[in-house]
Amino acid sequence: YQELTMRIIAALAILSSSTILSAAEPKVLDKLYKLTQFASEPDIVTPVGMTFDSKGRLLIAEVHTHFPPKNYSGPKHDRIRLIEDTDGDGKADRFRTFYEGSTQTMSLRTGSDGWIYVATRMKIFRIRDTDGDDKADEEQPIAWLDTQGNYPHNGLCGLSFDKEGRLLFGLGENLGKDYVLNSAGGTKLPGGGEGGNIYRCTPDGKKLERVATGFWNPFGICVDPENRIFCVGNDPDSMPPCRLMHIVKGGDYGYQFRYGRSGRHPLQAWNGELPGTLPMVAGTGEAPCSVIPYRGQLWVTSWGDYRIERYTLTPRGASFRAKFDVAVQGDENFRPVDIAVAPDQSLFFTDWVDRSYPVHGKGRIWKLSLKSGAPQALPFPDLSEAEGEALLWADCPQPPKDLLGDEDPFLRNAAIQGLSSATEIEKAIEHYEKLDLKLASQRIALLEAGRRAGFSGNNRRTRLKAALADESPEVKLYGLRWIADEKLTDFLPAVHKLAKEKDTTPALFTAAVATAEWLDGGKVANLKKSHRGHYFSNVISEGGYPKSIVRMAL
Repeated sequence: YQELTMRIIAALAILSSSTILSAAEPKVLDKLYKLTQFASEPDIVTPVGMTFDSKGRLLIAEVHTHFPPKNYSGPKHDRIRLIEDTDGDGKADRFRTFYEGSTQTMSLRTGSDGWIYVATRMKIFRIRDTDGDDKADEEQPIAWLDTQGNYPHNGLCGLSFDKEGRLLFGLGENLGKDYVLNSAGGTKLPGGGEGGNIYRCTPDGKKLERVATGFWNPFGICVDPENRIFCVGNDPDSMPPCRLMHIVKGGDYGYQFRYGRSGRHPLQAWNGELPGTLPMVAGTGEAPCSVIPYRGQLWVTSWGDYRIERYTLTPRGASFRAKFDVAVQGDENFRPVDIAVAPDQSLFFTDWVDRSYPVHGKGRIWKLSLKSGAPQALPFPDLSEAEGEALLWADCPQPPKDLLGDEDPFLRNAAIQGLSSATEIEKAIEHYEKLDLKLASQRIALLEAGRRAGFSGNNRRTRLKAALADESPEVKLYGLRWIADEKLTDFLPAVHKLAKEKDTTPALFTAAVATAEWLDGGKVANLKKSHRGHYFSNVISEGGYPKSIVRMAL
């Protein structure tokens, strides 16, 4: 019996190994391209981030610290490998270690200054080789986290540079743990529970600022030829799809971890459903890890759907929608992570190979090249009139009042951002409050501008009381978001009262109940009977509520 068992185990091991080795090569679905394997294990294993250095050589972040199994035989730290094809046959034949010592490495990018920028779960730093021996010998910190969060891939991530040379990077949801983001320039930005964010700073870590919020994990960030910022990020547990987003200063993309992992809480938005939040450009495949601009399209790696996706942008006001197609499709043993453009304009991408999260000793690097005779690349959309208007008003502290209520959420966001930058913000908002603001979106814009400007005390209290008394359910809903996010428990009686109003809407009713639950107990699950059950039973027993509310309660 023992011998038979050992034979079965050996046979299964051989079968498993041969299955992986004989896995079908990913298929190129665009006839203009050809795919070749540039490198594979054992020469390169569990590759994640990649970049080409200033000499045009390929650098790969080889991860060994992402859930290493017991008795893992690989290195104790992550490595950045310098990989070259020295004989020109299209296959890597020289492998050296450029840097070793990082932990839970996420992203690599080369700066115009020649430094190699590295993002790990807990810190961002830059390295370079000063003596020409192809080994990094100088290291400088850029930004780092102080937090109890330690999950390997929901911290710092996603490096890119804008046209002004500023470094962009992301921070994941960090499991909602409190944190302080520190920078080499001395800035400290605290947070916790608000979801993922995108930041930017100078290449040496100065002038750190938050650009946008409301993400799960913003793994991939890029800047297109018109200096637009795009991001791909993963989805919460129960709110697909993953998203491709157009990132603008001050943008709130709706997700907050404090209200649970599901993404379906009444105070969470995923596609601009709540007042004050912005919609996505398009849904993407599962687990997008990287996005880059290439030949007039945005190319995205989908780890979970084993493919390379492309998005063709179509203007939609001051933002975009996108048409989707697949450039490369593999099987479950094709797990693309990062993607980079080579000096010869071909595409390289890293392949984790296995669905297993723990490091496993497998890995591949692929090269996607244009065939001869391929047509010229499509251009990216020119800057539209609406985009230009948004850029103008985002820096203006006195936007037109009509723009504060514009139907285009990206134009409206620009006006809010400009207003929130006013030197005398209180007087600026008071000026607009005296005007005849007929649109609920205009009144919400003033609330949002005050919130971005950091209103507190009487300034905040006065405006929130007015918001809860406003005739518009949308204005009331925005007031609830502000109250819940900052956990202003002194508003709890007013929130209880709002939850019992019979001229309500389903969205406002559920938001009011959820806000009351959050203020009273700080929980979003396993709710006490005295909360949701109490409100819903009242709806059913008292009568007088709209049919939509009764159906929801039932």
